[in-house]
Amino acid sequence: MVAATSDEKRVRHPAGRALFDHLACLEAGRRAFPGLDAPAAACVLDRDDLHWPSVTHPGAIVWPVIRQCGGDARAAAAGYEVTARLGLAFGPEHRRYWHTSATAGTVGAAVAAALALATVLVALAVTLAFLRWKARYTERVKGDAIRASRAVTTGKITEQLVPHFPAFPFNPRDTRFLGSPIDFVVFDGLEDGEVQRVVFVEVKTGSAALTNRERLVREAVRAGRVEWLEVRTDQG
Repeated sequence: MVAATSDEKRVRHPAGRALFDHLACLEAGRRAFPGLDAPAAACVLDRDDLHWPSVTHPGAIVWPVIRQCGGDARAAAAGYEVTARLGLAFGPEHRRYWHTSATAGTVGAAVAAALALATVLVALAVTLAFLRWKARYTERVKGDAIRASRAVTTGKITEQLVPHFPAFPFNPRDTRFLGSPIDFVVFDGLEDGEVQRVVFVEVKTGSAALTNRERLVREAVRAGRVEWLEVRTDQG
C-alpha cells in the first residue's frame, strides 16, 4: 500500500464529503428518473454541489470519471479546480450559449482522469484540443463579434490554467489570481507553513508585451517599493 502524499491527505476529507454528496444525489436522481446515466442522474434534481462564482456543478462530471479510473482525492480536487477556473474564465457570456458544467466540466474531468492514470500530458492535450474546438464552434455561432474577442478569451483561459502547467515553478495552492493589474501573486511556501518569498507573476502568450500599468507594477517591485499595511476597523 502506497502512503498518501501531503496534498492527498489535505484534500481527502473535503473530497470524501463531496463524494458522499454526489452519491446521495446520484441515487436520488436514479430513483426519480430511471435510466439516466451517472452525470445526468447526479444533477437532474439540481441538488448537487454548486460552485457559485463559476456557476458550475463539478461533481456530476468529475466523480463518474474518477470512479471509472480509480482516481484518488488529489485527482478529484484537480478536476474540481480546473472546472471552476475554466467556468470563471468563460464568464457569463458563455452561459448564454452553453451549459458551463458540460463545457468546463469536460476539461476538468479529463484532467482528473489524466492524473488518476498518471498522464498529465494527456490532460494538457485534451485541454488544448477543447480550446481549439471552442474557438472554431464559437466562430460559427457568433461570427465577427467573437472573432474579435477570441484572442482575449483564450488568453484569460490560459491564465487560469497556468498554475497547473508542469512548467509553472510554484505550488498552485500558493498562487492567488488577481487578473488586474497583474495576473497572480504567489506566496511561495504558504501551503507548507513558511512563506519564503512573495512573487508577482504576469502571464503572456505569443509576442504580447507588458501594458503600461504592468510595467509600473514591475518597476515598483524591482525598486523595492513594497510594504506591509495592517488595517483594523473599529467594531461597535
